[in-house]
Amino acid sequence: AFGTKAFSKWDARSMTKLVQAQAAIMSYRQLKLDPADEVNRPIDEMLNLARSGQLLSKWVSGSTVHTSSVDREGLACSITASSGYGSGDMPAGTGLWLNNCLGELELNRRGLAAGPPGKRLPSNMAPSIARKGKTVLSVGSPGADRITTALHQFLVNFVQLGLDLASAVAHPRLHIKIDGDDSNVAFEAGFEPPDVGLPTTRFSDINMYFGGVVAALAHGGGDFEVTADPRREGGTYIGPGKELHGENVERK
Repeated sequence: AFGTKAFSKWDARSMTKLVQAQAAIMSYRQLKLDPADEVNRPIDEMLNLARSGQLLSKWVSGSTVHTSSVDREGLACSITASSGYGSGDMPAGTGLWLNNCLGELELNRRGLAAGPPGKRLPSNMAPSIARKGKTVLSVGSPGADRITTALHQFLVNFVQLGLDLASAVAHPRLHIKIDGDDSNVAFEAGFEPPDVGLPTTRFSDINMYFGGVVAALAHGGGDFEVTADPRREGGTYIGPGKELHGENVERK
């Protein structure tokens, strides 16, 4: 009487969801409940996040991070790093976990025997730098196969539509997944795609599924714009005494 047909057995897919749910709950407790002087409010917030479907997306950490940096001299650095699903190996003295791209099907569909040691694998990561006159942009994103589609849409918004940096990052996105019978178009509220002959998945709000673009822009004269994607738990920093533009920024 209490069961539903939505769940039928413990398999790889359902156990993955179980791990994600537990990770979300444990992360939320550690960050919100444990430090709270009074727990009713954070509990109410947690329940609201669960009802809206945002709990899993917001409180499960990704395995890929990106950092964008620019300075007043016009230099820029853009770095995307990933542990993938984790190789369990850390070279002595480096402090860096090695990833396991050989085991990531979205990167290496040929499997573990893809080629000889040292062969370069394709990657979705696209840390980018652009320059026009004295203005320099550094941008990139985590997000597996959504990295390239997130950056493409950011660049269209920023370069062609003329949106400011924060608006170009926060603008609703869509992503087309091509995977045989499982192909679909996923899109956020505020971005309604036309009928392209594929099933659609509509997200009620912005969602970490669509990446986490981080961008920094240095204007000539020492002014800066910086922004971190509101879809993920990113942050921004700008040195003291500098002009600050845009939203979702923090002065230190």
